[in-house]
Amino acid sequence: MRRRLSYRPALGGLVFVIGVLVLVMAVVWRPSNLLIWAVGTAVGMIVVSGLASGAMMMALRVRRLVPRDARVGQPLVLQYEVRNASWMWPAFAVSIRESALGPSQGWLVSVGPGERSMVELAWWPERRGEVQLVDVIAQSSFPFGLVGKRVTWRQRATITVLPRVVRVPAPRLRALLDRGPAGQRAASRPGHGEEFFGVRDAPELTSLRDVAWRRSASREQLAVIERASPSYPRLRLVLNLSEPTASLAGRVPSGVDARQREEDAITMAASLASSAISLGHEVSLRVHGLPCVAMPAAGGVRHLDRLLVQLAKLDLDAPRTTAMVSGPGDERSATVVIHPGRIDPSVGGAAAIHQSAAQLQSLAARQGSAP
Repeated sequence: MRRRLSYRPALGGLVFVIGVLVLVMAVVWRPSNLLIWAVGTAVGMIVVSGLASGAMMMALRVRRLVPRDARVGQPLVLQYEVRNASWMWPAFAVSIRESALGPSQGWLVSVGPGERSMVELAWWPERRGEVQLVDVIAQSSFPFGLVGKRVTWRQRATITVLPRVVRVPAPRLRALLDRGPAGQRAASRPGHGEEFFGVRDAPELTSLRDVAWRRSASREQLAVIERASPSYPRLRLVLNLSEPTASLAGRVPSGVDARQREEDAITMAASLASSAISLGHEVSLRVHGLPCVAMPAAGGVRHLDRLLVQLAKLDLDAPRTTAMVSGPGDERSATVVIHPGRIDPSVGGAAAIHQSAAQLQSLAARQGSAP
């Protein structure tokens, strides 16, 4: 972790210096005690602002805590631990920002000698992808606002900005799944379904409906029937990004940004996956045209996080490959193929459901982040 100090004159400081030069010329032209005292005070303020507060900044130690993943359109709060290594002087009015995150900054009012304090910085990501954090910058113009002192620490880290997610209503999602090989079956685990799973001993009665009367009659302990957990249909997502952005620009309506249409396709895939997993479905993902790890069918929050990370890392500037002609999914998967431009029926199989990125707003109930 390297550190360096630099000085940056503030606009008010430049005006102040010009005023001091005018006073110096007045002293040279017609010296008087009042002017000499004014020049001395002004020069003392400049020295104190530059040297004393510079020592204050050099005593600071700033450490960025490990950032988590962000999401487009939602604030990410970065946290910093600020420690004052000085045994005598406090630090005041310090701002902390990242060189890679633009004007977003956090503020530290004061930290005493030998004390620690936490500073938070809120940043609103505007597009998905990986953001490389390089430098943490602490800056202060205390006490007079004349000279800005900046201390920079080199601390590298990576933030993955997940794609935007819109809420897909459950009826619309089930309508897509019903067009595939739908229907429920019993899973090989106990749950709250209707199918028989097994019989187990129960210390107390839960419901007369669940009592295994024959087993209970032959034993001294109550036995109850376990029900199997229902297994919901799977959603197989295929994202077709095989057509380069330059070629796609000639196939979308005039006035429509081809790159934004590709981003909408990624948003649609993320939204369908998020809504399906929240309803208990298993989701798989395959991307055509760009390097991406194929995600097998699974459910749960951790699988959704891994799937969204793969979508976030898609580089639309990378060379494209020809779309593969996908075969049909398993007997219980509904295949949804998402196209940024014109629909290619050869992708996804004969039973696939094809969606265009232009249908994103009509598919979602309203814009906003899914819970």
